[in-house]
Amino acid sequence: MATVIPFEERAVAHLRERLGAVEEANEDLIAFARGHSGAVASIHSAVLAAIEAEGIDGLLHVVTQEWPLAGDWLRRRGRDAHRRARSSPVRPGL
Repeated sequence: MATVIPFEERAVAHLRERLGAVEEANEDLIAFARGHSGAVASIHSAVLAAIEAEGIDGLLHVVTQEWPLAGDWLRRRGRDAHRRARSSPVRPGL
């Protein structure tokens, strides 16, 4: 007679593990998208400030005083997003 090999418990555990990894990747993706949205808003704000600057003195103020603050914020967000992407347990094809 043939022997029945139970695989349900192992298969369910494997699927739960993959589901957890996908949920974590989804949360990371949402956080990245929110950060990207903030970066776009910051860039738009900086460009509008440059456009609205009155004269060369106003433009120099925007470029030297306001843009560096936006650049620091963008660099921090980029490093955080890159760190999350490298540590993601989800591999393509899952």
